[in-house]
Amino acid sequence: MARVNYDLTKVLTPKYANKWVAMNSQQTKVVASASDPGKVLEKARRLGFRKPVITFVVKDYGYLIP
Repeated sequence: MARVNYDLTKVLTPKYANKWVAMNSQQTKVVASASDPGKVLEKARRLGFRKPVITFVVKDYGYLIP
């Protein structure tokens, strides 16, 4: 299986800081956001996204080196 790296800097903008977000499966668009992961999953599924990608957006990654 090939490994794929995604550049999410244009998708996970500062307006989502300290929130949970749901993205489409291609990880190109935020489809829902909320302060609770259960709520964000519920919102995304209500919008028709069966398998959204869920992640928490931190305010500042600081010196994180992946």
